[in-house]
Amino acid sequence: MIEHIDIRNFQSLQTVDLELAPFTVIVGPSSSGKSAFVRALSTLFSNRRGTDFIAHGTNTSVITATLPSGKVSLARSLTAAKNKYTLIPTGGEPESFTKLGGDIPSEVSDFIKIAPKDTVTLAQQFDKPFLLADSPPQAAQVLGSLTNVHVIFESAREANRQRLSSSQTLRTKQADLASIEVRLAEFDALEVRQDQLERAEESLKSAVLVQRSLEALGAHVSALRDTKTAIDDARPRAEVEIPSIEDLEASHSRLSEFDLLISELKSASSVAKSLKVQIEDEVKAEATLEENYSALLAELGTCPTCLQTIP
Repeated sequence: MIEHIDIRNFQSLQTVDLELAPFTVIVGPSSSGKSAFVRALSTLFSNRRGTDFIAHGTNTSVITATLPSGKVSLARSLTAAKNKYTLIPTGGEPESFTKLGGDIPSEVSDFIKIAPKDTVTLAQQFDKPFLLADSPPQAAQVLGSLTNVHVIFESAREANRQRLSSSQTLRTKQADLASIEVRLAEFDALEVRQDQLERAEESLKSAVLVQRSLEALGAHVSALRDTKTAIDDARPRAEVEIPSIEDLEASHSRLSEFDLLISELKSASSVAKSLKVQIEDEVKAEATLEENYSALLAELGTCPTCLQTIP
């Protein structure tokens, strides 16, 4: 969007310095320069050739447009070699383009975002009134783009999209709710079933206790059967004569006396062995004394009792 236009020495426009808005209306009496202003814009956008646009008494006309990205100007001179476009990017270095011929440099087209093949429509004095001759939809579209009403349209479309999405979500959630309600109905008798389950668990515990009692009773019955079988097997041996209590007590007394005699015999045997050892020691000692006595007599050579010479 062009924010500012500056025109010097273009036809009847010697000096024009004008701020532009998204929608700018230029009014004035006839021959006040309105058409010249439109031709100046057309010349800038299309590089219209010729020197009849240069104001009388001057050699050069300059048209400069200010955009958000910088400035672009076209200088038209009576001398063709001096015709040139100049780009002044915001914060950048100026760049000039000469030898234009009838074309617009691609750098200029890219800068103003209007390709050479594009047609810029500029209304003239006797053209149809702006927008009034267009259809209502076309006028609404143009006015919407100029007044940013398209933001409202976009918001409305986004709101409608969200409404449709919310409606779809609501239908899905309602279906889920219906499904959950059906499942909840299955649990209406949950308390009754829980009570039945508790009673069944108690019955199961009682059945387990009864089973254990039956198993223990079966073990007792088996033990009784084994005992009966053992008794039946022992009955033939029960016919042997059983000694009396007196006989058993007499036998026990004799057995005690026998044990005492065996104990005394073991003690006497131990004493005898001790005496035998002492006798053997005495015999050895006596033999040792005899040997020592004989050796002593041999050393003396004469018996002290009989005074005989010992050979």
